[in-house]
Amino acid sequence: MMSFSYEKRSLKRPRLGPPDVYPQEPKQKEDELTTSNVKHGFATMPQLTDEFGTARNCNITASKIASYFSGIIGKKEELNTLPDSGRKRQQINPKDNFWPATARTKNAIEAWFKDLAGSKPLLSLSKKAPNFNKKEEIFLLLCEYQVPMLRAAWFIKLSSAYTVAVSEAKIKKRQLPDPTQEWTGTLLKFLKDQLAKLQDHYTSSSTAPMLDEQKIALRQWRYTLNLMKSLYEEGLLDRQEVLQWILDLLEKARSSAAATEDGVFRLVLPLALQYLDEFVQSELLARKLSYLASRKLSTLCWGDLGSSPANPPPPSTTISGTSANSSTANSTLQEYLNCPHHRDIVLGLSSIIQVVTLECPTALVWNCIGEGKSSSVLNGSPLDVLPCSPASLPMPQRTSNPHIR
Repeated sequence: MMSFSYEKRSLKRPRLGPPDVYPQEPKQKEDELTTSNVKHGFATMPQLTDEFGTARNCNITASKIASYFSGIIGKKEELNTLPDSGRKRQQINPKDNFWPATARTKNAIEAWFKDLAGSKPLLSLSKKAPNFNKKEEIFLLLCEYQVPMLRAAWFIKLSSAYTVAVSEAKIKKRQLPDPTQEWTGTLLKFLKDQLAKLQDHYTSSSTAPMLDEQKIALRQWRYTLNLMKSLYEEGLLDRQEVLQWILDLLEKARSSAAATEDGVFRLVLPLALQYLDEFVQSELLARKLSYLASRKLSTLCWGDLGSSPANPPPPSTTISGTSANSSTANSTLQEYLNCPHHRDIVLGLSSIIQVVTLECPTALVWNCIGEGKSSSVLNGSPLDVLPCSPASLPMPQRTSNPHIR
């Protein structure tokens, strides 16, 4: 039986050679018959001389160490710095890919947005896209043709790229404006305008039907809110500005609406619940939101207490460890749950307090700031205004309610 040698086995990659055997290559230095190799043999030297030996006898000073360290830092910054590809980048003429949207091109605009709302490839749509002087017109058309969120966000990115290209051509040395700030401001202003059109209908006590203008405004309000959520999740909007805008809407709706007239507040409250997981990421924003929810609940239970964040009604005689005011508040909130008009409001406000209590409890810590001034949200605690404890607030019917309480 012939013995098999792995060293002579043919390999798919013969350049590597068999395992544990030094690979041989043609025209290698070991085969050169120089005078030194013939007399002394081929000497194998390590690739790096610092792999062995000692540094005891080396002349190393503090200045050399500092010089080496500075060299390392400099090389690190050089590798971490992105190269400026502005000069190498091919200059694109915006006029080749965009055409102005005017009254004369109305038919072309309608056809283009129908394709955008449909399934036409975006690559073909980007070759010739309309350009609008006013960004508000973009939101109107996106809502009119009910463009899907992803394709609507793509068109907003495309319009932003056009704005940046034009700005780079006009402003070369000065700092370019931030498109995120501009689009955020324009979007929030558009939503504010739609809410102003709906305010008369939701604040009126009559049961008059909506006007055609108000129906259109409600449709645009709902679509633009979905678009804002999509852009927010993609990081295309200023998150701090969006969350602060929601707080301002809640504060304005809370202070202007009576307990029996909460139309606008009912329209804005779901917006806060939709971004509640974002509010609890910030102690300050969660604290402000908790104050708004606590004041509104107190208004529903006790009436208008003013704008002071630390102005609850005086405690009554304690009965079995629970104040009479808290017991009265609980019964009042239970009565609101039986009202179809206030049920959603009470459950929404209670959810805000409970989520902040569980997810961001530091936002409810009591502080003594401002030399006794009670007008600051940093002074006191939102729980000072709450008519009862967070665990006593109403909850939707769920099997996990006892554990949550």
